[in-house]
Amino acid sequence: MVETFEHLLAEPETLTERRLLRIANVQRLGWAEIMETALSQSRSRSPQAQWALLQPILEEAEVLVIQGRPTAPNRPKRLTRTRCGLVIRRERTREGWLLHLTGPRASDRIVGEIIDRLELEFTPA
Repeated sequence: MVETFEHLLAEPETLTERRLLRIANVQRLGWAEIMETALSQSRSRSPQAQWALLQPILEEAEVLVIQGRPTAPNRPKRLTRTRCGLVIRRERTREGWLLHLTGPRASDRIVGEIIDRLELEFTPA
């Protein structure tokens, strides 16, 4: 686990054993790429901010295990990298879902276009 994330975690030595075990367990489920993407695409470099970023990912995987549901990391789709350089990562929250749009092509214009397309798709005629 440390080898996978050491270059991304600001201060891995500050993580408690319990937190390290949670990360390692979810990594074993195949979610390493999702966690790596979240960390690498974030500008937050404090240990607290990074933990806050990882927590929803860990919780989603752990809930699936508790519920006995499949934990395939990208089924349903949780992460995609488009050919044009946009990275889209979904995250479950208590209120619903978040889509994180990052990468070299993430811009106000692209986000606006995505919102327009969603509005067209999901607004009743």
